Amino acid sequence: MTRGDNRPVPRQLKIASLGLLLLLASAVFEAPVEGQAPKAVSKMMYVLPNYLGHSGRSDAQFAADVSDLRQRLGEGRFVRVGFSMFIIVSMDDWNVNLTDHAAIRAALASTIAQMDFIIKRARASGIPVNFSIQTAVRDRYDPVQTDAERADRRNTSWYADGQMANGWMTYSRYARKFRNVFEAYARELGSVLANRMARYPSTVISSSGDGESEMSYTRSLIVDPTYTEATSQLCDYSPFAIAEFRDWLRNGGLYAQGQPFAGQGYDQAARYQGDAAPGTDTNGDGHTLNGDFGTSFTSWNLKHFDWSLNDPLEGDPNSIPSFVYEGASFNPLPSQNPAGFDAPRTRTPGNRWWDTWDFFRAIMVWHYNVDFARWMTTTADTDTKRTVPSSKWFSHQLPGDYLFGSSPSNPNFRLITSASPYWVGDISPYGGLGITSFNINAGGGHYFHTTRNVVPQISARGVRWAILEWNPSVPVSNSLDVYEQEMAVIEQYKPTVVVPWAWGSTQPASRVENTPFEIALRDMIARVKDGPTSGSFGPSFAPMFLPPGETADLRPLGSLWPIRVPRRQEK
Repeated sequence: MTRGDNRPVPRQLKIASLGLLLLLASAVFEAPVEGQAPKAVSKMMYVLPNYLGHSGRSDAQFAADVSDLRQRLGEGRFVRVGFSMFIIVSMDDWNVNLTDHAAIRAALASTIAQMDFIIKRARASGIPVNFSIQTAVRDRYDPVQTDAERADRRNTSWYADGQMANGWMTYSRYARKFRNVFEAYARELGSVLANRMARYPSTVISSSGDGESEMSYTRSLIVDPTYTEATSQLCDYSPFAIAEFRDWLRNGGLYAQGQPFAGQGYDQAARYQGDAAPGTDTNGDGHTLNGDFGTSFTSWNLKHFDWSLNDPLEGDPNSIPSFVYEGASFNPLPSQNPAGFDAPRTRTPGNRWWDTWDFFRAIMVWHYNVDFARWMTTTADTDTKRTVPSSKWFSHQLPGDYLFGSSPSNPNFRLITSASPYWVGDISPYGGLGITSFNINAGGGHYFHTTRNVVPQISARGVRWAILEWNPSVPVSNSLDVYEQEMAVIEQYKPTVVVPWAWGSTQPASRVENTPFEIALRDMIARVKDGPTSGSFGPSFAPMFLPPGETADLRPLGSLWPIRVPRRQEK
């Protein structure tokens, strides 16, 4: 998430306080199942400030912090306060046997230890907690990612110039071996989370993930002022992603009838389905890809690093291992097939070919979020026979299209790099839509708002939602009105989980205690704590950003995953 200077806060800063965690949690905590179930989540609001420094606190200090939290904010029949903590996932064995659940669980030992350490303390203090789950897919490494990258550099995102985006894995579902391994770990983690939620329902009341899924901003003006909008490098040009884009466009490959992603292709894919080449109208409908988009491809084979879905996952002859990619003679943009298929590599907003590619970049992020939620919420724990309830699971997404007063038609550049409009967090039916939201205090009474712009769009979808990293003013404002206006948005649109950023923060720009943020939070809780927080949702459909020339009924996931979300009534 970007902060006051519009630069992203490195994920490492969010998690630095977890460094002592594993030393404090050497064994899995075992305890009987709690007997008291919580009130229905739909009738509750959980205010759970993000607490980065918890692992460095003793048990007594943690208990004192909980007491301080309650005293400062208060709670009641329909509002409970607690903390939200990050769970930093480490998948520790790339070569693990994917059918051996015990081996996979052992390779998640450090991750599970984090969960159990938090649960033990939270139960002792009687507070609810939210787990914000973050894998290494976005901007860091764990052993699985390191070895996946070493084995085949196509598993990592590529920039338009063919250079690799170090630490950012591809979101393409065509990275089949990596996705198989990743799914096995995610499902095992989901079964562990299901177990803890079943045993401790009043403690682990929600979880979100994968935290802020987005494409790399590293080689852009977001972090490096030597770049301009024109020279900033965007992802993802991995050969896996390019091949998936091609097949998404034409209902081919894994998007073909009878294949795993059938019905999830481009809305106009039938025009090019069965065409022998991008310029050939084999199906006789009067359309070709070249004709519709102004391209001049002569083959569906990729222009760079062509490969086939028939390639074996083990011993793939078209893999690009590290020693090849890092060789002095390696060419990241070879002229192997000059007229072959490729994604556009120069950003030209308003051009239909570019806008469709840019839209597909967001589709990849969306697919990842939906798949991750499905893995996490449909894998049953063998002991309790329970799964993670979809009512307790949220995405955790950067609403790039509404950051800091921006809009889809006038975007912040973070949307351009991230491919993360708010709607990629809609993971129905596997969970609610979770966002991060920070407003920028530019000084002189000028504020650039995110929350008030994006929340009505979310509400219009009729989905349960949460705000998982939230601060109404960065840096801190002296104006109570600024915070009270933000509380009015929360009261009107009623998220299930609210995570103020950040409790115990050493950064004066983004703290809660002893600021107007604390006062406004306390007053808001006092107003709603004894009455229902649920209410009627808005319209059942919020149109998402469409490339120019596309129609408003574009449904990128087809009949299996329609964009239109039905109106939902709270019980």
